[in-house]
Amino acid sequence: MSESLQAIETLIKTGQKSEARQKLKTILRDDPSADAWYLTALAVDDESHKVKCLREALKLDEFHSPANRLLYKIEGGMPQAEREKRKRHEEELKKKEIVPLEKIEREIKKDRFQKHRERQKQRSRMGCLFGLMLSVSCSMFSFSAIGMLPGFIGTVSGFLGGPPAVYDIEGTPIDEVRDAVEIVPASQVKPATDQEVDIMDHGFLHEYEFSVRRGKSYAVYVQFMSLNANAVSKNVVIVNESDESVMDTCERENILEGDLGVAYICKASSSGDWAVRILGVTGESIGAYFVGVQAMQF
Repeated sequence: MSESLQAIETLIKTGQKSEARQKLKTILRDDPSADAWYLTALAVDDESHKVKCLREALKLDEFHSPANRLLYKIEGGMPQAEREKRKRHEEELKKKEIVPLEKIEREIKKDRFQKHRERQKQRSRMGCLFGLMLSVSCSMFSFSAIGMLPGFIGTVSGFLGGPPAVYDIEGTPIDEVRDAVEIVPASQVKPATDQEVDIMDHGFLHEYEFSVRRGKSYAVYVQFMSLNANAVSKNVVIVNESDESVMDTCERENILEGDLGVAYICKASSSGDWAVRILGVTGESIGAYFVGVQAMQF
C-alpha cells in the first residue's frame, strides 16, 4: 500500500472519514486500485455502498484478502445480490399466503348484567307508553261520539271569545300546507302532564309545554278517539323553545295500529323547554284525544 493510502488509512482509523473520502475520490479517478476501493469501503457508512466498493476492489484483485474478509463479514458467506433476491422471494411468498378474508361481523356476547339492564329499559319504555294508554281504552266510545260533532270547539271558542280557527295560510288550505303544524299559531297552551284529555276541531292548534334535561329520554303520546282522525302523525310535532322541530331526536314506537295516534321516545341533547304541538284538520286529526308526556326512568 502506498504512503498516500497509508495516510488515508490513518485518517479513517482516527475517525476522519469525510477527509479520507475526499482524498480517495481523487485517487480513484486518477489511479484506481484494489487498496483504494477497500479503503473507500472503510470510509463509508452505508452497507450497500460498502459492498459496491468491495466488489470494485475484487474486480481489480480477486485475491485481495482484506476486501474478501470484509465482504464475507457483511454478507455472511452469501453475495449481497443473492441475499436481496432471496429476501424478495420470501416477501412474495408471504404476500401470496396472506389472503385478505372477508370481514366477519361477530355478534358481541353481552354479559348477564347488560342483558338484564336492556330488558329493564325496554320494559320501562313500554310500561310508560301503556300507562299513558290505560285511560284511553276506558273512554274510547264516549269520546268517539264527541269527535263526530264537527265545529264543536269552534262554536265554544267563539262563544267564550277565544282565538279564531286558522283555515288557510296565505290562501292555501292548511290541509294542503306541508308542516302546517309548525306554522299555525297555538290557540291553546298548557303544561304537559302524564295524561291530558281534550277535544280538537279544524283549524285549531293545541300546545303542551314541558322541560327536558340533557341526556334524559321522554315518552310522548297522542291518541285520537274519533272517526274523523285518520292521519294524526302529520299533524303532530315536537319543538324546542325556538319552535324548531326536534323530531330527529325521537324514535317512533310501533305500538299503535293505523294513524289514530303516535308514540315517541325522544332523547334531549340539551336542557331546555320543549312542546308538543297538535293541529286539527278535518278528516285527519279532529275530535277527542289524549296527550301525555313522561320522563323515562333509565
